[in-house]
Amino acid sequence: MAKDREQRYASATDLLMDLDAVMAGQPPLQARKQLRTDLLTRLAEPDHGDEELEETVVSQADNQSVYLIVLIILAAALFASLMFIIVLLLNK
Repeated sequence: MAKDREQRYASATDLLMDLDAVMAGQPPLQARKQLRTDLLTRLAEPDHGDEELEETVVSQADNQSVYLIVLIILAAALFASLMFIIVLLLNK
C-alpha cells in the first residue's frame, strides 16, 4: 500500500476489479499511472511470492535491529563524553 493517499486505490473494490482484469489478461482498469502493473500480475497469480514478502519483512527487521544498536552505541558515547566533561569541570 502506498504511503501517499493519492497513490492508493479508493476502495478494496477498485483493487479487486484490477486484479480480476489482470487475471483475465486485460490491463488494469482502475490503476493509476504510477502503479506498476507487473505487481498486480504477480498478485493475481496463485503463488504471488509470499517468500519475497517474507524476506523483505525479515530484512526490514534486520535493518531496524542495526539502527537500534547504532543508536544505543551513540547514546552510550554521548553519555560517556558528558560524564567526562562533568568530571573535568568539577576538578577545576
